[in-house]
Amino acid sequence: MKILFVLALEVNPKVGGVERVTHVLTRYFDNAGIEVYFFYFNLKELSFPEYNENVEVFFPPDIVNVNSQENILFLKNILVSKDINIVINQGSIGDSITAVIAESAKKSSVKIISVLHSTPFKFSLFYGQYKQTLTNYLAAEKKSFKNILKKKFLIFLAYQQYVKFYKKHLKMAFDSSDCFVLLSQGYIPIFNKILKIHNQDKLISIANPLSFKEDFSINKLNYKKKQVIYVGRLEFHAKRLDRLINVWSMIENIAPDWKLIIIGGSMESVPNETDYQMKELIRLKKMIENLQLKNITFAGNKNPEVYYNESKLFCLTSSYEGFPLVLGEAMQCGVVPVVFGSFEAAYDIIEHKINGLIAAPFDIGEYTSLLSELMLDDSMTQKMAISAIDGSKKFSVKVIGDQWIKLFKELTVQK
Repeated sequence: MKILFVLALEVNPKVGGVERVTHVLTRYFDNAGIEVYFFYFNLKELSFPEYNENVEVFFPPDIVNVNSQENILFLKNILVSKDINIVINQGSIGDSITAVIAESAKKSSVKIISVLHSTPFKFSLFYGQYKQTLTNYLAAEKKSFKNILKKKFLIFLAYQQYVKFYKKHLKMAFDSSDCFVLLSQGYIPIFNKILKIHNQDKLISIANPLSFKEDFSINKLNYKKKQVIYVGRLEFHAKRLDRLINVWSMIENIAPDWKLIIIGGSMESVPNETDYQMKELIRLKKMIENLQLKNITFAGNKNPEVYYNESKLFCLTSSYEGFPLVLGEAMQCGVVPVVFGSFEAAYDIIEHKINGLIAAPFDIGEYTSLLSELMLDDSMTQKMAISAIDGSKKFSVKVIGDQWIKLFKELTVQK
């Protein structure tokens, strides 16, 4: 069996979720005797060769025009010369690479699997991004009734165009694939409703696997610190860490011996205010200063495993997610999660009041109440931590990896 992953970004497990998932699955496939290749359609060379050691890597001849005829012929030659059985579109579904893959595999026995690594079709969640972008663009213009109308019209128009463009490319990816993978069973009805899917047989769900090889020892739970952690990007529209800071402002005085540690941020070693994560860091620090909070620490872009091992609670206050690896990682290490039920996969991962807590989106009062209850009740936290470790096992790389291998076999025996 020979698999080709098509990716936008380099497989570095320290950079992002898609890259970490690909890295974990590649190691599992390799141990199962499956040959894996990478095709990076947005890169010219590797920056982290240590994560690509056992994989043959390809780069497009034309990195500017992704869907050029030259790239199509190049990818087609890879499929033939390497006798590839399955191509996995692990890059951006909304990118023109989808058409390149379809054209390259045309009239061949190569099967195409496309994976959507985000929540499908929640367009309203992206509205804020477009509104902010256009507001900044029009801010320099002279204020007038005409410009106010212009601003509102442009925001509406940009949003409508985005929806149209995104749906078009998702449909293209679905139609050209032999199997389309979503990260949660709960995303399937949403996908069906918007695209009005007729051939539902090729639409399935496979969760993301855990990142760590070994389970956390239950005996170590007694040595955990009174720490709440967040792990992820510092990004406003999706992650909304300001919500967590508002929650903390209502908790800090009643639990003064607890600390909140925020792990994540810019990859830049030198502060750069044009970096969106740096901008968000500045904004959040200002917010903390105004609220006069003392027990919040920004740890920066660090390996989170150390923090998982020593912390009791994990918080996520996102507007939307796909299938956040950090939730599984936290639970695997006995860190009890508290999240908003703002994405369907939350209910796949967490059993409310069994191995974690789910607050109604975006009820700050309920979230504060749930989090403070855990912080003040150590026996409840300990019990949930044990259940979290046990519950995370259904996302082990063996369980998830075997689901992928089963899919590969089913696709390659189809006529």
